Amino acid sequence: MTANPQFLEKAKLALGETDSEKAEAIYFALIQEIESLYGKSQKDVANELQRIAKSIEATGQTDAAMEFKQRTCEVMLKISMAERQRNRPPAPQKETPSIPVRSETSFWSRSDILLLATSDFEAQLSFFTESAQMPVLKTSAERGKRLALLDFGLAYKILLLESRQLSGYLPLLFAEKFDEAVKHLRLLGFTSIPASLDLPGGAGSVFRDRGGNSYALMRIECLKFLQ
Repeated sequence: MTANPQFLEKAKLALGETDSEKAEAIYFALIQEIESLYGKSQKDVANELQRIAKSIEATGQTDAAMEFKQRTCEVMLKISMAERQRNRPPAPQKETPSIPVRSETSFWSRSDILLLATSDFEAQLSFFTESAQMPVLKTSAERGKRLALLDFGLAYKILLLESRQLSGYLPLLFAEKFDEAVKHLRLLGFTSIPASLDLPGGAGSVFRDRGGNSYALMRIECLKFLQ
């Protein structure tokens, strides 16, 4: 199946635009047009983007095809994050509890990994590896859940996790003293979410702040596996 000619022309227009902001606007419009045809099915949208990239590559423009994959991947991530913000329910108004003084002990280890939970693991992995050409660094199917660590190429990595309880992007926090970190988050006003979060190295927990943002708290052993 070949790429839609209308979509292909818009892709070429974006690639030929020298102004980065204008080019991004064209990519956004292109993806919105594809979604209007296929709906919100990530698999169908990813397949259409892949067909466009292959059509560009077939003309001998390998670098342009790679640029198209990278730019559309960036835009897809921005659209996903924006939708998550729009769909977030307003936070209930509560009295502000007293905030405990932070001790000198550091609970956290820094990480360049962003968690993406999805129920459609195959479609999302196909988009990242085939359309966006992201290298797969590690894979695992322990504890009955599939995961893949991918190199996003923009100073951080994406940990794709199969889940039917969670969805979207979550920052990852790694704690050397997991139980103390859990208590600390609760004292700060974070609430725990009843969701399964199992990675090689042990089970983790998901917390939500008063603004509705979710965070994944994992044991330091998980970070050691992912490095």
